[in-house]
Amino acid sequence: MFPCLKELFIQECPNLVEVSLEALPKLRVLDLSICGDGVLRSLIRVASSSVTKLRIRNISGLSDEVWRGVMVYLGAVEEVRVSCCDDIRYLWESEAEASKVLVNLRKLDVYCCSKLVSLGEKEDGCNQLTSLRMLWLYECKNLECCNLPNNIQELSICYCDSIASVSFPTGGHKLKSLKIDNCEQLLEKEVLLNTSMPSLLEVVHIWSWQNLKSINELTCFIHLTELNIEDCSSIESFPVADLPNLTSLTHLTIWNCKSMDVDSFGVWPPKLGSLSIGRLKKPISKLGLKNFPPSVVDLQLFDEEDVTSGSQLSHMLPSSLTHLHLWRFEQLESVSKGLQHLTSLQHLYIDGCSKMKDLPEELLPSLLSLKIRGCTAELKEKTTRRGSYWPLISYIPRVDIQ
Repeated sequence: MFPCLKELFIQECPNLVEVSLEALPKLRVLDLSICGDGVLRSLIRVASSSVTKLRIRNISGLSDEVWRGVMVYLGAVEEVRVSCCDDIRYLWESEAEASKVLVNLRKLDVYCCSKLVSLGEKEDGCNQLTSLRMLWLYECKNLECCNLPNNIQELSICYCDSIASVSFPTGGHKLKSLKIDNCEQLLEKEVLLNTSMPSLLEVVHIWSWQNLKSINELTCFIHLTELNIEDCSSIESFPVADLPNLTSLTHLTIWNCKSMDVDSFGVWPPKLGSLSIGRLKKPISKLGLKNFPPSVVDLQLFDEEDVTSGSQLSHMLPSSLTHLHLWRFEQLESVSKGLQHLTSLQHLYIDGCSKMKDLPEELLPSLLSLKIRGCTAELKEKTTRRGSYWPLISYIPRVDIQ
């Protein structure tokens, strides 16, 4: 029966106890949602040699003991996603035991498992789960600690309110991507961004990490291409002097870090192409910057409360810009001056500038899109087909003003 079946989805069958099949020799994807643990156990037994992707969500009766019985049949599985399975406290007894059966597991996603405390009941730190490359942990409210195999390359931990420790017992020197979002109890010393971190890191995204107070050194991150630090209210120091040494960095975001002192900003990575910055200890317009680097083509500026005219930003904006985004400039009234030198600008986006009344008398001929959100009723009227600005903007392929 079903000898050619490659993908099987069973969803919202809460009364289904099991599925009786003799074999599913070609089944690659097994996706189960809102059904009993017997369905999972009966299907994984007959498809253990072929399934490479297993996704389960809200499986009733899936306790630690039942899950470990399922794991025995996951030798061929490369990707596992476990969601909303609230009876699981540990994914495996120990990493040593898990490595005997999860020999091909490359990606593990765990979402909204409210009772999960740790990956392993015994944190042996033996580093035997050598195939695992990607680990995502999302909204596991009781997850307290996480000991990780050394071969992990991509790690994302988001909305895990209780996690206080993340460690690589053998170094974690193969980690390339690190993302931490809203982990309120995570201590700074547990995931330090300094020379103790692996030098292969290419992507670092840190959001809403309230215990992070400083980043001391970046010189070891020579492979870093993206650095994103947002909504970290306690961070005070940032090694600006190290930025020119980040020769691979192309994307930099620093936003809503109200304690960050950035007086020394003014030196930049040589290949920086995208920069998003604002809502720091001081307004960007008052930092004394001569300009942003000429390599930047995409610039986003946030929350400049004292800027009333585009002319106040003119000296900072490089002529290389192709994308310019101004967000929540609450006092901005006019951009009639200050943008004329941006001869390469293709996309202009202005959002949340509730006092803005006018546009430049001559908009740049290079513009391909103009988007304005939250402007005055007066400006909206001027940009209608009957308004005085219509002859100035009608040549732009995409115009969206609300």
